[in-house]
Amino acid sequence: MTGDARDLELDYLRKRQALMEDELAALRTELREVRDGAHREPEPWVSVPEGAKRLGVSPKTLRRMIAAGEVNALRPEGVNVIRIPPSELTRLAGGT
Repeated sequence: MTGDARDLELDYLRKRQALMEDELAALRTELREVRDGAHREPEPWVSVPEGAKRLGVSPKTLRRMIAAGEVNALRPEGVNVIRIPPSELTRLAGGT
């Protein structure tokens, strides 16, 4: 292995190690929160009709907003439904 190749591999391994250390720190924090009772289960994602109801718009309007990229939503692979994260509804409703 040449010096350049070795340097590239070491650089890659250092970056990978840093990423893994960040992930480990995040997991430790989450574990601490669970242990201390501060961890809450995330709210389930909502359907277009439910999201539209919460926002006071029609489902068709919400679908248009999703298609235009104004609303972050997910269509799980193999499923013919769209799901919207609760945080997105909060953002659209003018919350934090």
